[in-house]
Amino acid sequence: MLGIFFYIAFRDYSVGADTAGYASSYIRHGSMSFQELYLKESFGNEVGYLFVTKLLYLLFPQKRALLVFQAIVVVICNGYFIKKTCGKDYFLAILGFLAFGMFGFHITGIRQSIAMSICILSYPLMQEKKNILSILLIIVASTFHFSALVFLLVFIFAKIWKKHNSLFTTAILTIIFILVAQPLQSFLSTLREKWEMYETIEGTNSGLIFFAVLLLISLFAEFNKKNFSDKQLQNVRVNYLSLILWGGRLVSRTFERPCLYFLPTSLPILIEAVTAEQDRKTRLVLYCIVVFLVSALFLYRFSSIDFVFSFV
Repeated sequence: MLGIFFYIAFRDYSVGADTAGYASSYIRHGSMSFQELYLKESFGNEVGYLFVTKLLYLLFPQKRALLVFQAIVVVICNGYFIKKTCGKDYFLAILGFLAFGMFGFHITGIRQSIAMSICILSYPLMQEKKNILSILLIIVASTFHFSALVFLLVFIFAKIWKKHNSLFTTAILTIIFILVAQPLQSFLSTLREKWEMYETIEGTNSGLIFFAVLLLISLFAEFNKKNFSDKQLQNVRVNYLSLILWGGRLVSRTFERPCLYFLPTSLPILIEAVTAEQDRKTRLVLYCIVVFLVSALFLYRFSSIDFVFSFV
């Protein structure tokens, strides 16, 4: 995780579609009073983000401080999640974190990156039945990016919807969501134009490869969940939610961002798929195959980005 910290904190401002804009706005926000900041910038920027960045600017007026702060939040929150949910196989968990899209997003959208990280911090607390604290963290996350409230769905999928929650039911819901995704996208686009919303409605560049990855993970979970603990079953049910949302991603990239909130829960299932094999030699072969495929997915995701290795 230390390498991830240094990459996020000291990447060049050209790395990530929105990084340069956030860095510039950090300086602009810092030059305003709290009242002026709220009156002029609260549309399009959540209050929590404005308040924290203003305080941060008072301590560290260099724009690099924003990226360092983001890196600290991302590493602490996701590191805590990996430690609590992924056993001791930190290598495969971090490799999955890099390959599954979470890392790629963390180098792009700073507000939502912080919100996603706080949400994933709340997940182990939810599993430990610290529900009030978990919900409070999600509310805090929503003050950085309003979309964080979608993470409240974990309580429905992980804790409430237990009966008839199977891959078959998930497949039906995924098909339905794919069918309604296009009308839903049009509705969101209409809202955006009517209210001049900041978020954009994006097209798609397929996403079939990762849909297949999630489907394979879900198939393993479905056929082995009788051996899972209660916490592992919660991961399975939230993973099903990721599969449903990524079904919408096949129609529009608009649904990728909400899906990214839940994707980390697929990591412990992936690790369980590798480590559940009893035969040592078979487990080693399976582990090597999974590491190779996940590494290939990571390289595939970043092969088309020519500025990804630019640093300050």
